[in-house]
Amino acid sequence: MTGLIDLHGRPLRPRASLAPGGYEGASRNRQQTREWPTISLAAQSETEWGRQPVSARAQDLVRNNGKAEGARRSKVDRVIGKGLRFRSRPNARALDVDPREALAFGRLIERELFLWGTGPRPECDIGRELVWGQIQRVLFSDRKVDGDSLGVMRWRPDRGTRYGTCVQLVDAARLSNPHDMMDMDLQRQGVELSEDGAPVAYHIRNAHPNDVAALGRMMSWTRYPRFDDAGHPVVIHGFDARRSEQVRGMSMFAPVLLAFRDVGRFGEAELGAAILNAIYAGFIKSNFDPVAVAEAIGLEAFEGSATSQKSWQDIRMSMMPAEYTIGDNRIPVLPPGDEMASNNTTRNTGGYDAFEKAVDRGIAAGLGMDYPTFASNLEGVNYSSFRGGLIEVYRAIEGDQEDFVNDTCLPIVSAVMLEAFERGYLEEPQGWPDFESHQQAYLAGSWIGPGRGTIDPVKEAQGDKMEMEAGLNSASRIAARRGADIEEVYDELVMEIQMREERGLPPGAALADFMGQSAQPRPQDEEE
Repeated sequence: MTGLIDLHGRPLRPRASLAPGGYEGASRNRQQTREWPTISLAAQSETEWGRQPVSARAQDLVRNNGKAEGARRSKVDRVIGKGLRFRSRPNARALDVDPREALAFGRLIERELFLWGTGPRPECDIGRELVWGQIQRVLFSDRKVDGDSLGVMRWRPDRGTRYGTCVQLVDAARLSNPHDMMDMDLQRQGVELSEDGAPVAYHIRNAHPNDVAALGRMMSWTRYPRFDDAGHPVVIHGFDARRSEQVRGMSMFAPVLLAFRDVGRFGEAELGAAILNAIYAGFIKSNFDPVAVAEAIGLEAFEGSATSQKSWQDIRMSMMPAEYTIGDNRIPVLPPGDEMASNNTTRNTGGYDAFEKAVDRGIAAGLGMDYPTFASNLEGVNYSSFRGGLIEVYRAIEGDQEDFVNDTCLPIVSAVMLEAFERGYLEEPQGWPDFESHQQAYLAGSWIGPGRGTIDPVKEAQGDKMEMEAGLNSASRIAARRGADIEEVYDELVMEIQMREERGLPPGAALADFMGQSAQPRPQDEEE
């Protein structure tokens, strides 16, 4: 009998598991886990120590890395586009009113939001520069790059505009504890909490901490309540919550910062090596000093290398021509024992391409993007695989849109509509409840994002038609998926039908046949 035995001479039995509770991932005795020390951090502590450096590095990455900037822009374009459009549909059941009256009142809400958020000098921005869609794009971009989107609702009735309510965009770096003091139980990273853990106020630095032109305001803070005394929203703070009790967000680039850095350094090294190979065209192997070698091939001596006396190398060089010339070609003659060689150094760059693709796939997954879009590489992609990948991407897009609408767009629209009712631009129809106590019902509806686009228009149109015929989808949802409002589509169709009738054109599919016939030469033209 062979094998290991204990001190009593009995064979050792293998232990079932060294991990507590049987989980290998919890073991501290395996090579993989022994060098993986971790502790469980509170959500507030996790963002307290990591948010600022991650945010700074993410901003630097977006400024200087083309793929990172492309990922940021792609996120904004896919989720926000030109701006999420509010399709107001007050909840008739919650308001206990006629659905047709609710639909008509929803158009009035859309009208007021349009007047507030658009125009050559938009009223929605405190600086009157950004329209409502642009404000959404900036806030969502901050949310993804910095981890937080921050805005303050301001009241400016003295501007001579229809509305005094406007939005002031604030850099999330300005949200911090007064005088940069450490976090306390109810004061976390500039967010003041209630005993229940709910945000009640925000402490915003009056200037960016690195704005050297505003030294007088860098070390002063202003406290803004989350809601004013009347319950109207004041601070608009949005972030992607990943954990319970989280009060600040984290950049979407946090899990992939090192991957971006590694592939960037690899690329810089390969590029540097290629540049060196291109600069150094050849080498000369010689036992003599550089001056003698330079003179041998007809080059001027190095500065400061002139000698006052001739050496035996000079005498040796004078006994042979420096070079021969055949037409425009020069043939240098080197002393015996010297050798000239061209730089034919090759590098195996094939590994870099595979490495970059592997890292890019991991980065794309970490950012919730499809690899072909992130890398701008459609090589080897067919319709089915691309369509299947986009399905998961669209699910992430819908989640981002829902979160952004709930914590950012709806509070802003609520503040605008409150002023609309106070000024008399909107009035509750007779028998309807008041707006302030039923805001969730008045502001019900959907938000239309950018169109998804089509990969194969024929297949997708056929699929939409089959779903409508089977009663599984509606024209309204299909239009919204393509970034259009079904009412606007129907209005345009009615106008086009009227325009055709006025011009004597046939409707629908017959128009193509009519246009083809009108392009044929008439018999009298042929006779002429």
